[in-house]
Amino acid sequence: MVLIDSSVWIELFRKKGDLFTSIAVENVIEEMQACVCGIVKLEVLGGARDYEKTTISNLFSFVPYIPQPETTWDETVRFQWQARKKGLNIPWSDAVIASLAKKHGHRIYARDKHFNTLADLGLIELYTPGCGGSYVEQ
Repeated sequence: MVLIDSSVWIELFRKKGDLFTSIAVENVIEEMQACVCGIVKLEVLGGARDYEKTTISNLFSFVPYIPQPETTWDETVRFQWQARKKGLNIPWSDAVIASLAKKHGHRIYARDKHFNTLADLGLIELYTPGCGGSYVEQ
């Protein structure tokens, strides 16, 4: 599965958003490999314009949701500690997304540089769109 970060969803909903990103999201959704979590929904819907809210909510209703049990918060703290030991201090929202993806064995599709650094440090795996569809678990 691919946990799609808010940075990708926001790009998808821009009037002149990146076509490559739109195609990648469409492919991951069509292959039933996409998922979202609460913090992503909060970030995307919290910043949505009035005329976008229904469309975005409807789309999210078709994408599998990763629940955040109470243990998520302790796991996120431990994940953030790991990142800090490697010299990286990331926003807490990104730490929640990364720790959830890691726990569930999902890759992350993001346009946010923090996630690239986390992947470079070996803390998460990223989804990289392109020919051949790397959304399939390796």
